[in-house]
Amino acid sequence: MRVDLTSIAVLCFEKDKEKLSEVVAHLSKRWNTKLVFYDRKIWETLMRFDCIVAYLASGIVIRGISEFLRSKWIDPAVIVIDKPMKHAVVLLGGHHGGNEVAQHLSQIGIEAVITTAMEFGEGVAVGIGFRKNTTA
Repeated sequence: MRVDLTSIAVLCFEKDKEKLSEVVAHLSKRWNTKLVFYDRKIWETLMRFDCIVAYLASGIVIRGISEFLRSKWIDPAVIVIDKPMKHAVVLLGGHHGGNEVAQHLSQIGIEAVITTAMEFGEGVAVGIGFRKNTTA
């Protein structure tokens, strides 16, 4: 079971590394953070981190990690940052550090999207009533 979040992989295409420099620098102030470039075979390696912050489409991330997911108690938290870098969406592991990392990113202008109702504090809560093409 993951207790303390210590390692974060920031995943992106190599062409996007400059866009993610502020994210990596900010997360590195608090956690051991490594910038990792996307490769189709990277997923098993990424599962060794406590948290994955991906600047990729959520579909790529979900399909990539799906075969390696075992349990909410041991899998890494997974966060996806949207292309305009306005939102950090916690996909997995909200209670296991994902929400904390997403909220930490709000300090550099990337709003946390928290979907776990019990931990909702600041950010955007998504649930019943969420509609396409609307703002919270």
